[in-house]
Amino acid sequence: MIRHILKIIWNERKANGWIIVEFIVVFCVLWFCCDYMSFIVKSNHEPLGFDIDHTYEIRMSKKTGMEPKEEEAIDHYSLVQTFIRRVKQYPGVESVSFSNSAAPYLRSSSSGTMVSLPDSIHVQTRIRYVSSEFFDVFKIKLEQGRIFNWEDNAESKNVIVSGNRNGHFEYTAENNKNVEVSGKGKGSSERTEAGDKKQELELSKIRALYNDHMKEEYPIVGIVNPTKEDPYAPYLGGVYYPLGRDRTSLNSQIVVRITPHADKDFPERFTREMRQQLNLDPYFLASVVSLQSLKKDVLAYSGITGNLNSIYAITTFLVINIFLGIIGTFWYRVQARRNEIGTRISMGATRKDVQRMLFGETLLLLFIASFVAVNICLNIAQTDFLEAIGLPKANREQIGMGIEQDVINYFVTYFFLAIISLLAVWYPTRQASRVAPAEALREE
Repeated sequence: MIRHILKIIWNERKANGWIIVEFIVVFCVLWFCCDYMSFIVKSNHEPLGFDIDHTYEIRMSKKTGMEPKEEEAIDHYSLVQTFIRRVKQYPGVESVSFSNSAAPYLRSSSSGTMVSLPDSIHVQTRIRYVSSEFFDVFKIKLEQGRIFNWEDNAESKNVIVSGNRNGHFEYTAENNKNVEVSGKGKGSSERTEAGDKKQELELSKIRALYNDHMKEEYPIVGIVNPTKEDPYAPYLGGVYYPLGRDRTSLNSQIVVRITPHADKDFPERFTREMRQQLNLDPYFLASVVSLQSLKKDVLAYSGITGNLNSIYAITTFLVINIFLGIIGTFWYRVQARRNEIGTRISMGATRKDVQRMLFGETLLLLFIASFVAVNICLNIAQTDFLEAIGLPKANREQIGMGIEQDVINYFVTYFFLAIISLLAVWYPTRQASRVAPAEALREE
């Protein structure tokens, strides 16, 4: 049966050539749509490492027109302590955190290079300054060691660290030219897109971090779970510093966690009932904002939402055009082969035999096109072609997607196209198989 269908395809090679070209183009576009959607789905289903349900940012503002001497006279730390006591007394408030460049979705971040001790390896880290309750507010889990106590150790050099998706710090040979990157006892290594060999350093083997800029050593007292900046960002190694007195003020990032039953209309109620109590001269309560709403704004601003909408639009457009294009193409081909179909029926072939033959042709044409398309897709993936034409591209290294994703892309794209093609071919095939043999022979 397959050999016979291949002979038919070869005999009709001029007409089939255009169909194969159409299949190749559509297959390539759907391949990259599938690749990007897989990246989005896998990223979105990975744990963030923190929880923002029932969390709100409290924004305080400062009165304007103050003299420099008045600014210097403000005891920021005392105001913060007063603020915490009053907010914790509000019904439903579980915990209050202060931080700088740390809270998720507040569009503030900081990074720097630290030297691990005793290995003397330079690692790039995300830097966060936090109070001890930061880990309670965002439900970041302690994996080893302890959490520093803000009141007692705010001026100490103790730090807490978190790693990448494997719980390690990453570094490259380029940044550590004097370090042998062999992988012995340190972790796995792989080539980055730039060609540098990337190595992973186990956090449990690091005694302390040294800030080469500040010339200070910071003992590691705890390790917490890896975290992302947002659902589609990579896990990055990070360092949590105690928020010292010199960095603590009501200008900091202030986030509260409340109980689920107190979540209804919390911003409006809290603002109305606490405005007077939080009038801590020269600061006053400005607004209360849900971190869930901030998350939507950040994703829209970062372009992720726009990329998803583009992929949905492209996929929908393709599905409609594929269906219309294939049904039009095969309608014309089937009508042109009415006499052949009638002759087959007059020679004893059943209508189901004719339908199976045309379905087989469609699937074989798609199969032939898929092999050409796969080679094109794999080669395009190694270039910056998609970025050059403004299409989003999956960051495979970030999510740990390997060659198995190519297999998934192939089967998903092939079966998706096969279903649409068979649906498009079904009606003209059904109509052609009902041609009366006498009519077909008369045309012959």
